[in-house]
Amino acid sequence: MLDMDCFQKNDFEKKEGNILVRLKQFNEFSYLSNFYNEYIACFTNNTTHSNNTKESIKIDLPFIGEKVIKKQKAEFIFYFEGSLAKEEKLSITVLSHLWLINDQNIINAFCGKELWWTHANFNNIKNRLNLSPKVVSNSYITDAIRFGKEQSKKNRELAFEEILLLNPQVVICVGTKARDTIGMRYLSQETKFHFIKFPKYHNENEIYNHLNEILNPLCK
Repeated sequence: MLDMDCFQKNDFEKKEGNILVRLKQFNEFSYLSNFYNEYIACFTNNTTHSNNTKESIKIDLPFIGEKVIKKQKAEFIFYFEGSLAKEEKLSITVLSHLWLINDQNIINAFCGKELWWTHANFNNIKNRLNLSPKVVSNSYITDAIRFGKEQSKKNRELAFEEILLLNPQVVICVGTKARDTIGMRYLSQETKFHFIKFPKYHNENEIYNHLNEILNPLCK
């Protein structure tokens, strides 16, 4: 991936609150742990920067589906707005690695008091988006805001580097700030853009049904 300026190497070495430590405890996430190990090995920089906006106070790790790793291509990229989790906890964007999991014991290992997110917030996003396993395993999921205040251009440039590299069929912006940060521009590839509201603030479930009608036929 291309977000090497988002982290510094020792961000991954912190044990307390590091979601990578918990991830390694479950065979279901072995492919993802192996990816992150290779990802971290690429870091040589010690550059650091702060996220300081009302939409984002820290940086989450991106989720990358198993089929994306194998094909080195994403059918779908999801951009959420930004992370408001505790700064000392290294997490994964909206805990999207759990979107493939139905085992409540595994979900409980990541959701709950003093963990990475509340059950209510996680379930709200997972259940309302209701994405099929095929869609999730073909997806790259990250935040639109990974650089702080007054760096909207850098956020957009990084996103379009990812889009050009992974060549998705559809880019889905979740929330108005994600949509405004990413924007839309002409691409030589055939990527389409789609916007949906963030699930937390309304009851318009038909927009998520429509999203699935778009994405499910495109799975390969």
